[in-house]
Amino acid sequence: MMMSESLHLDQGVDSITFKLHPVVILSILDQYKRRNEDQERVIGTLLGIRNGSSVQITNCFPVPHVTANNETVPI
Repeated sequence: MMMSESLHLDQGVDSITFKLHPVVILSILDQYKRRNEDQERVIGTLLGIRNGSSVQITNCFPVPHVTANNETVPI
């Protein structure tokens, strides 16, 4: 499985490199396409591992979000 480097942030002397697994992008797109018609967005959680200045994002999952009145969370 191939990891793709997607973002490099400079924070003064230290820098952080993010590597994003391709399945994460596909999972986010799939969840967005499966959302209810009245939903404008999806909310989720990214999972990964931090090793020094490198972060590898390897998975994600959607987080259902509705208010007490069964409305979506405001933007």
